[in-house]
Amino acid sequence: MVVSCKKAEKPSDQALFDTYDRKALLNDLGNQIIQEYESTLLTATQLENAVNQFYQNVNISNLQNVKNRFHNLLMQWKKSEIFNFGPSEENYLAQNIDYGIFNSNLFYQKLVNSVLDSTYFAQAGVTVKGFGCIEHILYQYDENQTISLFSSDSLANQRKLYLMGCIKEIQYQLQKVIQLWKPGGGNYLQTFKNKDGRDVSSSLTVYCNSLVYFTEYVRRNKIGQPSGIENQGNIDLSLLEKRLSQKSIQCIQANVEGLENAFLGTYGQGLEELLNHLKIEFNGVPLSNLIKNKFSEVKSHIAAIQNLENSILNDFAKVQELHTAIKQLLVLLKVDMMSNLGLLITYTDNDGD
Repeated sequence: MVVSCKKAEKPSDQALFDTYDRKALLNDLGNQIIQEYESTLLTATQLENAVNQFYQNVNISNLQNVKNRFHNLLMQWKKSEIFNFGPSEENYLAQNIDYGIFNSNLFYQKLVNSVLDSTYFAQAGVTVKGFGCIEHILYQYDENQTISLFSSDSLANQRKLYLMGCIKEIQYQLQKVIQLWKPGGGNYLQTFKNKDGRDVSSSLTVYCNSLVYFTEYVRRNKIGQPSGIENQGNIDLSLLEKRLSQKSIQCIQANVEGLENAFLGTYGQGLEELLNHLKIEFNGVPLSNLIKNKFSEVKSHIAAIQNLENSILNDFAKVQELHTAIKQLLVLLKVDMMSNLGLLITYTDNDGD
């Protein structure tokens, strides 16, 4: 059962809000975002190094190392993709590196007919690059076939160029956004710190809306629609994220970990401290504790699912339990947290909570 907390009364709520050092909070949250992007860039570099090693000696062991490094990069990105505002939104970071739809027919046309340099990847459509393309190259065929495609196939060199080009493009897009955040670059961090109120353009509004939106997105797009829970009972496994590599549930796990980190704050302060400062409680229990407990419950339901596709087909109750837990988390964030912080939902609301 999910409970809703009574909204704090004015003006004590405003007085408590005014006494909190929101610039320090926003500084910590902004640096956390930079840190997450930098960690993603680091894992991309580790993948690049693994691919170079694979190219020097094309064998199963090195291919498996590439796959492991790809997994690490994907999981770190899934923790970072929730911050889709500011420089990342303005520069279409998520669309450029993880569009979600891969066009295999167009990819093979480009593989055969294109000069695969940096100009190509800068101009390439989002359906033929990024994580989806890397997943296809690494997982479309069994490992022995993949080794042949990278060694004896007539397009082996083109395939090598394409894989590395996708990685380089991911690195470039991440570097661009990181520089726009940093004080030595575009210094969006300062802009983020300065907007310390709670009007619709404030950084708290933007940050919290990003968390709420992505929680809803995970529930609806990554679980509800593929399973049929939010698709009129029609199961559509083609909607599963990273289905080819069977990483759907791992992506959800990383998303939830990223959302939890965004709430708690891993660089310093998080939203938890602000909620506690405002003394928002339900029957003596801090709202922050209710949210933390619900995150723990969601993670336990995720841990119970080894493979999301298999669970949808053969153990549907576990999928329903996970969907329900995330929906309850969404209520705590979207209704209780937002209203008690005095923040408005600014994105188009498809939820109905």
